[in-house]
Parts: sequence; structure tokens; C-alpha cells
Amino acid sequence: YRSSYSGAQSQAIMDALAFGKPLIVTKPAQGNLKNNENAIVINPGDVDELAIAIQKLVNSKNLRKILSSNNIKLANKLKWSNIAKATNRLYEAI
Repeated sequence: YRSSYSGAQSQAIMDALAFGKPLIVTKPAQGNLKNNENAIVINPGDVDELAIAIQKLVNSKNLRKILSSNNIKLANKLKWSNIAKATNRLYEAI
């Protein structure tokens, strides 16, 4: 999936997070995505690096499990309802 970087999470990435799918993304990784925590981050246009990242996911059930689990947690954190609640708490605190 390729889109222009707007600084916001793309819907494709949000969908993958919500379904707990391991991600391979290109630099600059969007704000909440961290290499080997919830994505494998590679250089754009580097076919060899992409092949290595795919092979890494294919060969490591543990890595897929970690990325998947972390992505579900991140998706829950990024739900609009949770963001709205946090924003409301901030307004009330001010």
C-alpha cells in the first residue's frame, strides 16, 4: 500500500492494526509504529530489504505473535473513543 505521507495514520494501517496483522512499513514510519515492536520498518524502494523483512516474518512465529499482539493493543489505544476520552480529561484538567 502506498500513499502520500500526511502525518496521520492511514486507514490501511489502522485496519491492519485492528486485526492484529504484522506490518512491514517504510521509513519514515508513522508516529506510533516502531521497528520490531509493532512493525518491521524498511527503506522505501529497497526490494532486497523488503524480501528480507518478508522472510523474517515467514520464519519467525514468535515475531509475528509479538507484532500482532502489540498491534491490537495499539489499535485499541488509537480508537477515536479513547482519544476523545483522553481529550475530554485534558480539557477538564485545564
